[in-house]
Amino acid sequence: MRRYPGMELAPDRYRYVLERPVIEEAGKRWLYCGGASALIGGIIARGTGRPLEEYAATALFGPLGITEFQWSKGDDGLAMAAAGVRLRPIGLAAIGQLVLDGGRGIVPGDWIKELSRPRVRIDDGFEYGYQWYVGTGARRWVQGIGNGGQRLLVAPGEELVVAVTAGEYDQDAASAAAIVEAVLGA
Repeated sequence: MRRYPGMELAPDRYRYVLERPVIEEAGKRWLYCGGASALIGGIIARGTGRPLEEYAATALFGPLGITEFQWSKGDDGLAMAAAGVRLRPIGLAAIGQLVLDGGRGIVPGDWIKELSRPRVRIDDGFEYGYQWYVGTGARRWVQGIGNGGQRLLVAPGEELVVAVTAGEYDQDAASAAAIVEAVLGA
């Protein structure tokens, strides 16, 4: 499955993303951009001098006890940061617990605060931070939402982490949304 075929089939995915035209001023209207996630992955790999999946394994997954994960790669052999990591629900939940716990020294606490700060409004009570969706209504939460029904919800005020994995790729992920709503009692 190719989630972003133009980017993934390009000889240089980062150049491909950077050559896309800017269609409006940043921060004015929300539109998910997998290319931005790819660039972040490339920046991490270049900055650490290690492949993204290797760095994630030692700096994040290992300290969290996550030993089972898969990272899809493009034809260029690079990990697909935009839609390529696969975790078991327990591993996904461990990341949520890390966010709930404020980073535990694995991720700087100030960064956890920044990623969960609303940056762009999507809808009433639903905004976007740094790679996380942010609930700004009466019930505060942050949520990672991935293709196929992958969900990671963290509700700090309730000390709650919900991890959902599903296989509804490239379609409406109604079952994952229903699970999150049932847990939240929404």
